[in-house]
Amino acid sequence: MEGGKLVWVRGFGYADLENGVEAAADTPWHIASVAKTLSAVIVLQLVEEGKLGLDDPLDRFGIPSGRQGTVRVRHILSHTSERTPGTFFRYSGRLWEHLAQVVRMSSGKPYKDNLIERIIRPLGLENTAPNRETEAEAYPFESIRDRLAVPYSMDGAFRPKKMEYGLGFFAAGGTFASVRDMAAILAALDEGRLLKP
Repeated sequence: MEGGKLVWVRGFGYADLENGVEAAADTPWHIASVAKTLSAVIVLQLVEEGKLGLDDPLDRFGIPSGRQGTVRVRHILSHTSERTPGTFFRYSGRLWEHLAQVVRMSSGKPYKDNLIERIIRPLGLENTAPNRETEAEAYPFESIRDRLAVPYSMDGAFRPKKMEYGLGFFAAGGTFASVRDMAAILAALDEGRLLKP
């Protein structure tokens, strides 16, 4: 990226070893915890709209903290909700799951709808999608899921072993995106198109 423009992009390796499909700039990947960036954007958009405050306690959204002290939205975003809230940094993907309920209660729509309406559609992302949550779910992103890079692990002899993507979509993960789409998201953030500076 240079000056908000994509100047060079390329896929490396294989999106599917068995079938010899090379990775490309538009290959959708499971972005795992990088999805937290998207969750943070949505939460901060709701803050900008006055529907949510960073100092709102989680119990306002029906989420008991079970900790000493009041856990606030800002503590989840800054990974400072462990121990005495606001005093200790500890990365916690598990606690990010609460942001889906915070988003739903603040916006009146499920987190997944917010992701689609606030980020995917406005930026015209063609290779970004939330994962399917159940087999029965009406899923408009099947073409993206069909083109996903195949996940692999290593067997005992250090050979690639094909795995399968499960079902599940969370505020902390479960999103697919291509390198090109991630570059578009970063450019939109840098240019103030998703959040005010």
